[in-house]
Amino acid sequence: MNKESFMQELARLLGDISPQERQEALNFYEEYFHDAGPEKEQEVLKELGSPMQVAAKIKEGLDATIGVENGAAWGMENNSGGAAYTPQETVKKRSAWKTIGLVFLLICASPLLIAFASVILSLLIAWFLVLISLIAAFGAAALTCILCGIAFVVMGFTCMFSFPYVSLIMAGSGLICTGIGILFMMLTVWLCGYALPGCCRGIAWLWKKIIGKKQA
Repeated sequence: MNKESFMQELARLLGDISPQERQEALNFYEEYFHDAGPEKEQEVLKELGSPMQVAAKIKEGLDATIGVENGAAWGMENNSGGAAYTPQETVKKRSAWKTIGLVFLLICASPLLIAFASVILSLLIAWFLVLISLIAAFGAAALTCILCGIAFVVMGFTCMFSFPYVSLIMAGSGLICTGIGILFMMLTVWLCGYALPGCCRGIAWLWKKIIGKKQA
């Protein structure tokens, strides 16, 4: 018997297992013959035994592979000391390729993630500057409205007896301005007490994430 007839017979005997497992087993023995070289072909055939024995050992190994995805160690050994197809080796190769693929994916995705985080950080900083501007604007508006309101009320009281209708209009306008000023003051306090600290925490958190990714 030579290598070709051995492999053909082995393929026929493995016809009742899954095509994937059959091909993996055949590839294993093809590589084993290739590594040994043509000059040691007969030694390898003698070492392996008959195709029927090899097929039986492979099927035994496959029967013992239940639960391998959950971490069980399974496979088969050649009692004669020769090479034996071990499904565990295939699982390790698959796991290695999965790990390599995951690392490659992370390497490719890292610049995109950093760029995305940088955009979000820029938006948060812009929002922070907008909040500062709103706080300054609302604070100035509140102060202006309150001062104008007080001035109108005082002026209304000063001309209460000489121009009573004008006095009422000015006093009412002063109260309206004061109310608007208080409203702006409340908005300013809310922005300072809630919106601004929240924005600062978001910027700090995202900055730590970006710096951590770059250092990693």
